[in-house]
Amino acid sequence: MQSYDPRVKRWDPPAIMLAALFGGVAGNGGTVDFAVPIPDSRLRVKVTLLWVPADGLAYGLGFDQAQTLWLAEREEDRSGRRGGMAPVANLFGTSSAPVSIAGDGSVSGFSREFNSAADEIFGRLTATKTGNGNIGRWMLQTRYQPDTFISDCEWELIKPYCSPAARSDIINVPGTGQ
Repeated sequence: MQSYDPRVKRWDPPAIMLAALFGGVAGNGGTVDFAVPIPDSRLRVKVTLLWVPADGLAYGLGFDQAQTLWLAEREEDRSGRRGGMAPVANLFGTSSAPVSIAGDGSVSGFSREFNSAADEIFGRLTATKTGNGNIGRWMLQTRYQPDTFISDCEWELIKPYCSPAARSDIINVPGTGQ
């Protein structure tokens, strides 16, 4: 989505489904990894995990899910030894102690904005059913916006690299209400 004001640059890539929790059995769930690339250090990046309840259900997480989140900055290993992406700084929780994003039941997700020169923001969402209600999907939504001047030409070159993605299989707990 573009900004309504043509002078303001903003890019909202399509939302990505990370988890579908429709089964009614407590204990069902899993973990999904995702990455939000940062193609230019002049960008602000908003990372939102939005709980989208099944049709007919209200927003809000309620109390029959347990979900935790770990976010970290990652850098490409250019040392020539191993390659790949290496976590270099925790942004929210840690790999061994992710943070609960359950809230008080009145919110429907998690959102933070970051300014970073890292190569990407890595996330790990763990979502588990703890009861029989609250069925729906976890969606990853992102927004990219320049924090300083970027010409229109540069902006059009940067946008294609603003492409978040799941880095593992999505969590799929089938059931009714899909």
